[in-house]
Amino acid sequence: MTVLKLVPLFLLVALLVPWTGGCDQCQKDLQVARIMNRDLENQLTDKKAEVRELQERIRSLEARINDFNAMMGGKGDQITMLQNEIAALRASLAQKDQDLRDLIDKLGSGAVAASGQIPEGTKAALRALQQTYPEFFVFDEASQQLRFASDITFDSGEDIVKAKAQEVLTKLAAILNQAEAQPIRIVIVGHTDNAKVVKPETVRKHTNNQGLSEHRAEAVAKVLQAGGVDAGRMATSGMGDSQPIASNNTNDGKAKNRRVEIFLRMAN
Repeated sequence: MTVLKLVPLFLLVALLVPWTGGCDQCQKDLQVARIMNRDLENQLTDKKAEVRELQERIRSLEARINDFNAMMGGKGDQITMLQNEIAALRASLAQKDQDLRDLIDKLGSGAVAASGQIPEGTKAALRALQQTYPEFFVFDEASQQLRFASDITFDSGEDIVKAKAQEVLTKLAAILNQAEAQPIRIVIVGHTDNAKVVKPETVRKHTNNQGLSEHRAEAVAKVLQAGGVDAGRMATSGMGDSQPIASNNTNDGKAKNRRVEIFLRMAN
């Protein structure tokens, strides 16, 4: 059943791939869709594990009740308490089952690959935020993307968001929390230049540029979550130095490549 429902997603990717050769935005859209669907698949795996754990707890409690019944002939407060606990677990299991079905339906419908226009009110608020903090990020309306400069957002080799950048991200969270922005899904992608990670403390924390880019994306997501954005609306990824937007042969180019991109997509 699950495999059949996932077929439309694979078809969607197969249809999109031939069009990505000469279209940078198409490639970005496909990348964002893949990240969002990967995040949903991870959620699906977690939900399945939760269901298995609940089922095991119910079986264990039922076995205990059978033991008590054998010893006490069906009498006693202990049995009633266990029966109540089983009823509560069954209710929780029913909700988990529904969550699983909803996730499978999302994956199967390809809904998360949608890239409709975000609300005009949200766009206006993002333009205003950019005008207030022009040194921190650029808002590209065509691609519905915010590009934060890593050198302003983080210290070198670190994944701790600077205080001023936290202020900007908290204001961004307020915009994304508005009622009209609730259908927006948020994909956060970290990037680095091609300079190898060499500082011992940076190597210990991140290993390499791939790890650093992933951890920076996750750090931005945590600030947005602290500002009230539901974690279920967000997905993160890191690309290391694999997607430069400028030459790494100059300091200016390297600075442009050190960035965190936030893509905004409407979900069906």
